Amino acid sequence: MARLTDPTPPAGSIRPLNSGDQAGGLRLSTAAGWNQNPADWQLLAKTCLGRGLEVPGAGLVGTAMAWPLAGRYSWINMVLVLPEFRGRGIARSLMEALLDDLSQQGRIAFLDATEMGESLYRKLGFRNGPRLLRLRCAAPTRPVPADATGLRVMTPADLDAVGVLDEAVFGLDRRQLLENFQLRCPQLAWVHESAGAITGFVSARDGRNATQLGPVVAADRAVAGRLLRRALAEVAGPVILDVPAGDDVWLKEVNGLGFEVQRGFMRMTRHGEELATDWSRYFAISGPDFA
Repeated sequence: MARLTDPTPPAGSIRPLNSGDQAGGLRLSTAAGWNQNPADWQLLAKTCLGRGLEVPGAGLVGTAMAWPLAGRYSWINMVLVLPEFRGRGIARSLMEALLDDLSQQGRIAFLDATEMGESLYRKLGFRNGPRLLRLRCAAPTRPVPADATGLRVMTPADLDAVGVLDEAVFGLDRRQLLENFQLRCPQLAWVHESAGAITGFVSARDGRNATQLGPVVAADRAVAGRLLRRALAEVAGPVILDVPAGDDVWLKEVNGLGFEVQRGFMRMTRHGEELATDWSRYFAISGPDFA
């Protein structure tokens, strides 16, 4: 087994990832303590392109993936290296290969960086954007909202309207993602209606360590809070939520529901580009995997 102190690049080859790499990818994210489960890796294999490093005798030891989005955009995720192979330039090599692939496609890359990864991404031309916070609640109290007016379970028939609202707030089309989440966790997908129009929604996915709530999109904090409480009423076990760091009022409300800050991360952009995200209506992201 390679040692953590060994600075030399391992003998192996960087290659495109394929659908047969799901088990290897899950091994990597599990070793990192991340929340992905087999269903997440099925979604990643379906939606993303990627690069992996294969080492003889060790299998897949590193990955870097990108979700091609509408137009010329892409979302980078799953930059992972097995702990015993870290510190040997693998993440940078994988990222350089992936960025070259994206450049050939004319795509602009975005990502959410952990504090550990920020310095690498800056070296690759990424620049700071909004800061986000990972919050966790070990045991939700199932707080049903006092006012449930306008709240109802999301159905497949709602996905067109939900997708339109999400695109207006996030800035790009994520219909495929929202369909996947609604199918996986239908009891946690809720919408808010006003005057016959959907003005907010919450969705979620199951994870290896915890349920990830998000995205939460709403007209204002009051609607966001009602949606969040309604989803929490259906959750058993720990929950994680990734929220903008700059909204102190929202953070106070979420803290009051039992959530505690675990760590921060940074939304980073490249080549001076920015997503047209309306942060006044985006109260929880879908996670660093899918923005």
